[in-house]
Amino acid sequence: FSSSLLFSACGGGDGGGESLQFDNKVEQWSYYEIFEDYNKETSKFDKVGIHKEITTINNNQLFFKSSNTTPYDFYHPVTYITNTGLYEDGKTDNQLGIFKGTISKQSNQWIIEPNSNNNSQGFKITKKFDLINIKGKSLLTILYPIDYVNVLNYMPNLTQDTDLRKLEEQLRNATFPEGSTCIQIKEISNNEENFQLEIAESIS
Repeated sequence: FSSSLLFSACGGGDGGGESLQFDNKVEQWSYYEIFEDYNKETSKFDKVGIHKEITTINNNQLFFKSSNTTPYDFYHPVTYITNTGLYEDGKTDNQLGIFKGTISKQSNQWIIEPNSNNNSQGFKITKKFDLINIKGKSLLTILYPIDYVNVLNYMPNLTQDTDLRKLEEQLRNATFPEGSTCIQIKEISNNEENFQLEIAESIS
């Protein structure tokens, strides 16, 4: 986090962190989640797992891609069904990821019109957010607050030799640089009643 153009964003309570970088016509958000992952060699949750999501806004078009260090996929495609239409993921761009739809910005809110492969129109999702200055704040408490509290307070003996504990020790004094801002989603709404179908991967 050395860039002066880096803007970090925190979640609403379940951990994770995001960053925003500006480049004239393109805005890119990166979300990171750090967690204890299962280690087959030791049969314990003593590895560091990292999940990353990149959301790109390119000329008001919204793209999404994700990657992680685990063998399973965290991304669960969502299909929206309204009284008049069907909305789901579009084609995948090799560089930017999955096309999600179009997006416009008004003050502290985004208005998203999800992609429809059958040309349905009219459905909109509005996300309202607050901006919070986190310059100098602890990197760990913003990126993964729940696991951070667990490591420090609730499982000191169980996690003493885990990779997550070692990472916590390395980053204990790390703070966010000048220009860092937390973007916290406050409200998500839509303009039509709808069903949401989410396809989740089964993990055995």
